[in-house]
Amino acid sequence: MELCFVTTNKGKVASLRRTCEPFGITIVHVPLELPEPQVSDLRVITEHKAHAAYREVGAPLIVQDSGFFLDAWRGFPGPFVKFTLDTLGIDGYLALVAGRSRKCEFRECLAFTDGAALLFFESTIPGSLAHKREGVKHPDAWSELWEIFIPEGFVKTIADMTLEERAEWRARRGDNSASLFARWYAKRT
Repeated sequence: MELCFVTTNKGKVASLRRTCEPFGITIVHVPLELPEPQVSDLRVITEHKAHAAYREVGAPLIVQDSGFFLDAWRGFPGPFVKFTLDTLGIDGYLALVAGRSRKCEFRECLAFTDGAALLFFESTIPGSLAHKREGVKHPDAWSELWEIFIPEGFVKTIADMTLEERAEWRARRGDNSASLFARWYAKRT
């Protein structure tokens, strides 16, 4: 079973492929830049991207959007991660939480459309911010934030984890938007 994933983020493609392959789903990367409304609701952004992608591709597909939410800043930056990474950078994120709560979370929203139906698969990844950058860049990283994000229940950033530790983290964290989708899609087809 082949399915298009419309994104320019190669790390997201690698991650989704790893999740979908055991279900017999082959992810075909379609590297299109999609317009995103500047709103704070991930579902609205993902819905808009799904419709725009379908107009371009004309075949069943998935799109995904995610946000990063800092408790100390009432959820800022939310879905505006790319903009804040470009302007503040990783050090700016660390400065924002200096002397404040380091609690944060990623939220993911994946949408599937076949032109008729539009379905959403959502998840949250809780954690905290490290005090400094730790680890190395990985080709399957979906964000620079891997270098400062410590998943709940762990003491290392994702970027500082070994391959085995990242596999353990993925197994322990349970369902994410991609695994929820993969199970649904495998049953559907």
